[in-house]
Amino acid sequence: MPVSPRRSDDGDSRILPLINIVFLLLIFFLVTGALSAADPFPTTPPRSIAHTEADGEAIVILLGASGQIALDGAIIEEAVLREAIGNHMAANTPPAVHLKSDARVSGVKLVGLLDLLREAGVERLRLLTVRG
Repeated sequence: MPVSPRRSDDGDSRILPLINIVFLLLIFFLVTGALSAADPFPTTPPRSIAHTEADGEAIVILLGASGQIALDGAIIEEAVLREAIGNHMAANTPPAVHLKSDARVSGVKLVGLLDLLREAGVERLRLLTVRG
């Protein structure tokens, strides 16, 4: 009975499945990491004792240090904001509104925006902060 010669066992054939798994994980994390949208301008939220995070379905309004306003990731003017919030309120049940304001925004500007939102029909507003 002829005996077949023993094949040499090279290390490359054993490590190939591991390389495939690593590349699949790399692609997965690249795709899932790119799905989160960035803010249109940088904001540094104020610090508070009670940490507040954005949760669930809500309208997100950003207020930048220079007075810029963004609604759901798009920069808009104050007059347009009032109309857009009014449309949201009329179309849906009144959703929660999350305000992500820069810590350097003056109190006068912040109170003016809060008054505008109240006039537009906002009943539930949450100021997003970071624990500090």
